[in-house]
Amino acid sequence: MRLTFERALLKANADSSQWWRFKLDTSERSTLYEFLVSADAKVQKVRYKDPDTGTVEEFVPSSTGPSDGPAITPKSQAEMGKHRVDKKMVKVQAGSFMADHYLYPDEQGNGNTESWVAQSVPGSILKSVYTRSKNKDTSTVELIQIESGVTTLLGSY
Repeated sequence: MRLTFERALLKANADSSQWWRFKLDTSERSTLYEFLVSADAKVQKVRYKDPDTGTVEEFVPSSTGPSDGPAITPKSQAEMGKHRVDKKMVKVQAGSFMADHYLYPDEQGNGNTESWVAQSVPGSILKSVYTRSKNKDTSTVELIQIESGVTTLLGSY
């Protein structure tokens, strides 16, 4: 199954929090989310358009609930620094960028993520490849374009 998603920085607030859009598309459905992220990268609020009813719903994520899957990213800048491989020019569909290259395992030991990160792009991630240890299946995320002037579609602010 092909899965595509769109991520866009919508608004940077004075308190350093940010509104982001995340759109998830499969061959069966499309779901649109907008979420508020605090300065310390914690999701504060999630709004989404229910694909079945078309209504806009909102919730505050639980900080104590279980995660939906394996954590495959370091939790802090210091931890991320331990996994830095090198810095090099990386070409993705959106262009060529100087990027930090990281390689790190997921917490359960089921695979590894290789990422290329550039602070010069919104959201920082240029490309990320997750490889499962068991069967070598991969999932790849790549920046395809950078836009400006993107605004809320769900009335989030």
